[in-house]
Parts: sequence; structure tokens; C-alpha cells
Amino acid sequence: MKLPDKKYILPVLAVMLVVADLQIPKQNWANLAGLNFIALFAALFYGSINGSDLLARELSFLQYRHDNSLGNIFPIKGKVLKSVTLSGENDWLLVKLNEEFEYNTENIEHVLIKRNDKQPIVLNKVNQLVYFKLVPNVKLVHETENDKTDFPIEVWALCK
Repeated sequence: MKLPDKKYILPVLAVMLVVADLQIPKQNWANLAGLNFIALFAALFYGSINGSDLLARELSFLQYRHDNSLGNIFPIKGKVLKSVTLSGENDWLLVKLNEEFEYNTENIEHVLIKRNDKQPIVLNKVNQLVYFKLVPNVKLVHETENDKTDFPIEVWALCK
């Protein structure tokens, strides 16, 4: 799903302010019952714009534990390609790493990430603990629903 561009937030806010400033006689209120949906739509619209802030942005990943199974791949950087739904959770991000690495004879150049505390990842905020799932083949990542079992290798990493 492609998220809307940020340029639409100002027109939506302008419409909300104009509607909020209208002086409407009480007998005509019933005709305007649908205006509450404008505020709801704008709130939902704004939430989807915030989620798209990381697209095409570079994130840095650091080792969380000394005993991780990936070896010495950290620190590593990557660019966020898109949001992904994984087993019903729509807050996963597909990241293309700047450098690929080998794991179990497979070249890994993509990972799926998500914060462990169900909060959104914030750009340039240090020590955000994330799930770091290896993607052995990017063709396994579908536009619609994906299954976690397709990406079984997972470690913890720190994101910033």
C-alpha cells in the first residue's frame, strides 16, 4: 500500500480550521453530522503520513548482545524500502542493507525490522531495540500478507 504524500496535510488542516470556525444556526446542525468524519479522516490521514517518514531513509543497526548468531556484521546500515505486513502485524519495515553479508551460505542484503515495544521507529533516536529478521530472498516479501515462518532467522539489534 502506498502511503499519501506529506504535501496533503496542510490542505486537510486548512479545511478542518475553516469548518471549525463556521457559525451555523442550531436548527441546521443535523445537516452537518458528517463533518465529524472530516476530523476523523484527517487524524487517520496524519497517522499514515507519520508512518511513511522512514521510507527511503537510512537507519543504523548496532549489536545488542555479544552472543548473537550473526557474527560480526554490526554495525551495519540500510535504507527503508517499504512497510510490510507480517503475520497480521503491519508495522514491519523492509530494509535494504548497504553491505550484504553471508549467513548459512546465503547472501543477505535485506532484513525486516520492527521495534519490540510496538512503538514506531524514530529516526536518529538511539538504542531502539528492534527485531532484525533476515530475508534470504527478497522475492519472498509480498505486497500483501506475509508469514513470519518464511523468515525464521531473527536476532535483536539496536536501531538509530
